[in-house]
Amino acid sequence: MTRIHRACRATFLSVVAVGALAGFTATAGAAADAIPTKIVRYADLDLTKPAGAKVLYQRIEAAAHEVCESASTHDLASLSRSHYCIEQAIDEAVRKVDSTALSELRFGSSPRLARQ
Repeated sequence: MTRIHRACRATFLSVVAVGALAGFTATAGAAADAIPTKIVRYADLDLTKPAGAKVLYQRIEAAAHEVCESASTHDLASLSRSHYCIEQAIDEAVRKVDSTALSELRFGSSPRLARQ
């Protein structure tokens, strides 16, 4: 992939609150319409360097917390769904970026890439 193509591809990344969101809505039909997303921009970062990957990882984490956190901090089930949603959203976003440095931050030395 050329550097120009990578820069264009790096314009934004959507963090999506996946699967676990169904528990936050009243009906399954409403869940499909209500899946929150947050755009995480990273065109300003060099993901070939660990520092750039670390900044993007922090942005992804913050976005996942924003779209997944439950308003209720006293309900254990809501906290569990929220935690699951956050973890899944981060995993999905990291896979979508497809950066070795970012994957190593999330998954360790053997990254689990989405599409091979």
